Amino acid sequence: MPSTSVEIIMTKTSSGEKWDVSVKAVEIVNASKVPLARVTLSLYGMSGITGSTGMIMFPDIPVGTHQITATKDGYDPVSYTLPLPPN
Repeated sequence: MPSTSVEIIMTKTSSGEKWDVSVKAVEIVNASKVPLARVTLSLYGMSGITGSTGMIMFPDIPVGTHQITATKDGYDPVSYTLPLPPN
């Protein structure tokens, strides 16, 4: 089975106490990253399904170490440790 991979973009919220986390699900095809739609991503008790761009946003995630998981029918599930540092 192929596997998904994720690219993570973290942005501090305006208060500086939490993070907005954007996640892009991709598949590596011939050394290129191809966005994957319909990937279920879960982080901090929230989950969502990516659209055609492979992107999803998780707002206001607190500082700490969290697990992010990606699942899609026909693909191996993946899980990553996501450290969100304080200021």
